[in-house]
Amino acid sequence: MKKVFSRNDQHFSKVSFVNWRTDGGDDISNLLVLADGYFSSGIELTQRCLNDNNWKVADKLIFPIFHNVNHGIELYLKALIWKVNRLLDIPNRIEGKHNIKQIYENAKAKIKLFHGANGVKHFDAVTKELKLYIEELYEIIQENPDQNKIDFSRYPISKDYERHFYAKQWDNIEVDLENLNTMLLEIYEKLEDLTSYYYHEEF
Repeated sequence: MKKVFSRNDQHFSKVSFVNWRTDGGDDISNLLVLADGYFSSGIELTQRCLNDNNWKVADKLIFPIFHNVNHGIELYLKALIWKVNRLLDIPNRIEGKHNIKQIYENAKAKIKLFHGANGVKHFDAVTKELKLYIEELYEIIQENPDQNKIDFSRYPISKDYERHFYAKQWDNIEVDLENLNTMLLEIYEKLEDLTSYYYHEEF
């Protein structure tokens, strides 16, 4: 079989240029490229399920949907924190692990340091839907300080072999795909605008 990392001789549209969008000298930009890729792929998968769910593919694709969206959020927020740290002359780069609720609060705190109360007010307005999504998600996954359960979409069990919420509940747990799609599109647009503003603006 032909190697995966190879050229398609039929047409360039059948090729993925892995390093086309990345920049060897700009790590924050590279984070944003991957953030866009993860989040937008979550939207693409959601819309694929809405267009054709005859074989109930949504029941299995919901896991990569959540994983890609949540990882996209993580990367957007980490890129934002890194950029604001630079603006504040703080040497820290990527901060935090995978707890997007904690990373969100950290990003908000950085905005407050840089732009004060008005910056926080703007941040709250722009990320209103994102905050609602994170709060609902963490309520559902039953996150607590001792256990990071954001990996629910990657594994059916925690690192302590405790089953995640969907693997130990008999009653149906349902996701309204139309509502999810609407929310994700809104969050995606706002995260793109927010990170683009801090990345490109000259302060």
